[in-house]
Amino acid sequence: MNTTLNLPLYLAFAWFAWVGSITPGPNCSLALALGIHHGPRSVWRHALGICLGLGILMMLGLLGTLDLLQRWPLAGVALKAAGIAYLVWLGWQFLRAGASLDEEPGYVRRPSILGSALMQVSNPKAWLLITGTLGAYQGMTSSFWLKAALILGTFWACVITAVYIWAWLGSSIRNWLQVGRRLQTFNRLLGLSLLATAAWLVGQ
Repeated sequence: MNTTLNLPLYLAFAWFAWVGSITPGPNCSLALALGIHHGPRSVWRHALGICLGLGILMMLGLLGTLDLLQRWPLAGVALKAAGIAYLVWLGWQFLRAGASLDEEPGYVRRPSILGSALMQVSNPKAWLLITGTLGAYQGMTSSFWLKAALILGTFWACVITAVYIWAWLGSSIRNWLQVGRRLQTFNRLLGLSLLATAAWLVGQ
C-alpha cells in the first residue's frame, strides 16, 4: 500500500486546522468565559469534549457517512437550523450576563466532556472545518488510516492548544474586567459577535 505523504498539502491542512481552531467561535468563546470565571485549568473537560465530538464527526465524514445528508437535504437544513439556534442562544446568554464575576451565568458552568462533544453537532464552525477538510485535503495520502491519524491528530493538537490559549487570555484579563462595567461590556461584545455569526449563517 502506498503511504506516501504529500507534505505541502499536509502543511496547508495543518495551517487550515490551526486557523480554524484559534479563530473566534462558540468553542473559543466558552473557553474564554471559563478562563475568566474559573481559570485555565477549568477547560480540560471542554477541550476533551471538543476533540471527541469533532473526531467522531470527522471519522463519519471520512467513512462517507455524511454523504447521506446529500440524499436527505432536509437533514442538512435541520442541522444548520440547530447550529444557528445554538449560536443565538449562546449569544443571548452573553448579552444578558451581569457585570460581576460573583455571578455565574449558565454559559460558564463547567461543561462535561459529553456536553462539549454533543455541542459540536450544533456548532456551525465545526461543520465548516469538517467540510473544508473533506473537500480539499483528503489527497494528502492514499492510506485511509494514515490520513485519519494525521487529520485527527492535527486537529486535536490545534484544538487543545487553542482552547487553553483562549482560557489563559480570559484568566489574564480577569482583574481588568472587574473594574466598573467592563465585564458586562465585554460579554455584550461577545454576544453580538455570536449573533452576527448566526445572522451570516442564515444567508449561506
